[in-house]
Amino acid sequence: MPVVNVALWKGNTTDQRRQLVTELTDSVARIANCPEEAVTVIVTEVETDHWGKGGRLASEL
Repeated sequence: MPVVNVALWKGNTTDQRRQLVTELTDSVARIANCPEEAVTVIVTEVETDHWGKGGRLASEL
């Protein structure tokens, strides 16, 4: 019953998120030796002005 949380900067397409979820699910199921149906992937998109990196907002990088 693995749960994978992914935080990304906002702006990805539905197709990109779908591919991410598919590939993460495949990898986790293979490595954890569990059925794909047991894997949950949560994708959170974050505005760059709500994301800090190196002491600065990502929107300022």
